[in-house]
Amino acid sequence: MAELRSVDPRTLHVSPNNPRRTPVPPAMDEQLVASIRAVGIIQPPCVTAKDGGLAIAVGNRRVKAAITAGLEAIDVLVCTAGEAADAMRAVAENLIRASMSSVDIWRAIERLEAQGWNEQAISDALALPVRTVRRLKLLAQLHPPMLDVMALGSMPNEEQLRTIAAASREEQA
Repeated sequence: MAELRSVDPRTLHVSPNNPRRTPVPPAMDEQLVASIRAVGIIQPPCVTAKDGGLAIAVGNRRVKAAITAGLEAIDVLVCTAGEAADAMRAVAENLIRASMSSVDIWRAIERLEAQGWNEQAISDALALPVRTVRRLKLLAQLHPPMLDVMALGSMPNEEQLRTIAAASREEQA
């Protein structure tokens, strides 16, 4: 059974079995660091005991981002070799991801603002430019059925979005 433990991320050893060999774009790493600074690590990395220390089985990017963010301690799940050796777990964690649609991001931004977050704080936490946060907020001016279509993947470009936002509700319908 896995044990949750708080450790210094700089003491963790990188696994040679990490399926991710090609680095992600620097902007994605910057986004992860910003997120960790704002809200912490949401899913603890999985580690195993190795040579008197701990080796990262799953979560190398999170550990590197935590170090970059200056965290002195992070929570990790210490798993047995059998629990962590599942190669499928590491591949799935790196591969099976889906980004949110622009409409879903806008709806999340609205919820954050209702909780007292301002544009700059949202921008910092999500590693998005403030301009992008403001652009997404233009979606509030659209007819709800149009938003539902856009949520399915038919997102207009910025110029189209401004034209649509300037139109009346009747014109949008």
